[in-house]
Parts: sequence; structure tokens; C-alpha cells
Amino acid sequence: MPRYTGNDGVVTVDAVAIAHIRDWELNIAGDEIDVPAMGDTARQRLPGKPDVGGRVSVWYDDADSGQGDMVQGAEVALELRPRGTGTGLPEFTLAVARITSERFSGAVDAGMEAEFNFVSDALPDRTVQA
Repeated sequence: MPRYTGNDGVVTVDAVAIAHIRDWELNIAGDEIDVPAMGDTARQRLPGKPDVGGRVSVWYDDADSGQGDMVQGAEVALELRPRGTGTGLPEFTLAVARITSERFSGAVDAGMEAEFNFVSDALPDRTVQA
């Protein structure tokens, strides 16, 4: 079974790689709709709508155009590449992701950090890079 590290991960926003990524996360969940009827001996469930969201954490760089595009309220195209960029490598593509929040933090003895949270109204395309 293959195993990978997150060290090679790449995130692009509107086809531009975001610099200085610390980590990223993509969450895909689905609601369940309970539909049991009187007399049923077990729960009955139907699939509900998917919920897609995540975050990208970076070392803040105000000169990076990728980070600059991740502003609260913006709609962007995101590509999340767990194994880096290259032909045949996997990627998750969100044609439209809405940036819901930005967070910046710093300390006297640490690098300046930024975190961008996003949601999408559609499931990501799971493909391989051409």
C-alpha cells in the first residue's frame, strides 16, 4: 500500500501556486436524512446534500499573488495536489471555492502565519494531472 508525506503538497488558486504552504485540509461530508416509518425495526436513511470545505495555512507573504487572491468573500478556482505537480499525480479540483475567512497571526519568536478557510457548493473533481 502506498504511503506519502504531505511535504510535496501544492495548492493553486486560479492556476497560480500559493507560496509557503504549511498545510491544507479538504473536508467532504454528507448529511443523512432519517426517514423511518411507524413499525420499522431499524432506522432508514437517505443520502443528503454534500458539505465541502477546508483551509489552507501558509507562512504569510504579502508579495505572493496566490495568497493575495484568497480574500474573504472571493470566489476562486482551487486545485489541491497532495503529491505535488506532475503528470499522472492526483488532484482535487474545486471550480468555485468561496473564501469564508482569513486569519493572520504572529509572535515575537515565530514567523507570520495566515490561514484561509473555504467552502464549495459542489463536490471536487478527483482527477489526475495531465
